[in-house]
Amino acid sequence: MKKSEEENKPTLKVVDRALMVLEHILEHSHREVTVTGLSKDLHINKTVIYRILQTLSNRGYLVKNERYHNYSPGFKLIELGSRTQEKIELHSIVRPYLEELSQQTGETVNLGVLTGNQVAYLDKIESSNFLRTDLRIGTRVPVYCSGLGKAILSHLNDHSILDNIKFEQYTSKTITDKQNLLSELKKIREQGYCLDDEEYIPGVRCIAVPILSGDKKVKGALSVAGPSFRLSNERLDQLIHDLKLVVSQLNKKLR
Repeated sequence: MKKSEEENKPTLKVVDRALMVLEHILEHSHREVTVTGLSKDLHINKTVIYRILQTLSNRGYLVKNERYHNYSPGFKLIELGSRTQEKIELHSIVRPYLEELSQQTGETVNLGVLTGNQVAYLDKIESSNFLRTDLRIGTRVPVYCSGLGKAILSHLNDHSILDNIKFEQYTSKTITDKQNLLSELKKIREQGYCLDDEEYIPGVRCIAVPILSGDKKVKGALSVAGPSFRLSNERLDQLIHDLKLVVSQLNKKLR
C-alpha cells in the first residue's frame, strides 16, 4: 500500500502544479504572464513550468504569444465554461419535470447528458419502492447500451462517436455491433422513445426519451427505470405515454 501511495504522488503533484499555473494565469490575465514570472510567483522550476505551459497550449487551454513569449487563456476554457453553464441551466429547468414524472410513475427517474462517448447522470429522483436502481448522480454509463444513451444517440446527426467505442457485452441482450445499433437508433427516432431491456444491468429496464431544444438539437434525455417485473409489458404503454408527455412539455420550455 505504501508503495502505491508513493507512486501516485508524482502524478498528483504534476496535476496540482498544472492547475496552479492555469489558475494563476486566469487570475492575472490583465497582465503579461511569462515562464520566468510564473516560476518566481509559484516557486516552481522553469523547466517544469515550460512543460506545463506547452501541454496546456497544445490542448487549447492557453494561447502563447510568440512575439512576447507570454501566455493568455485559450478558447478551450470558454468552451468548457459554456458547456458547464449549459448543463447547470438544463438541470435547473428539468428538475420540476423530474419531480412530476416521479410522482406519476413511482419509479426512479433520471436526467442524462452526453459526455464524450458516455452518458453522465446529471440528476435523478429515486423510487420510493424497496427495489430500485443504484446509479448515483455523476455516474457515467456506456452510451450504446443505456436507455439515456441510445435516446440521445438517436437524435445525433453525426454518429462518428461510435467509431471510438469499444463494444462490451454487459448482458446477453447488449448490442455489440455498430450496424445493429444504427438500426436500433433509427427505430428509436421513429417511435420517439428508447427501451433498454436489460441491456446494461440484468433485471433492470429503462424507458428514455430525448430532450430537444427549439432547433431540434438534442440536449440530453429523461428516463424511467426500475426492475423488469415492475416495468412490465402491461405497464410500458402508460409509462411511455407519461414520459413522452412530460418531455414534450419540457421541450416547449427550451424553445
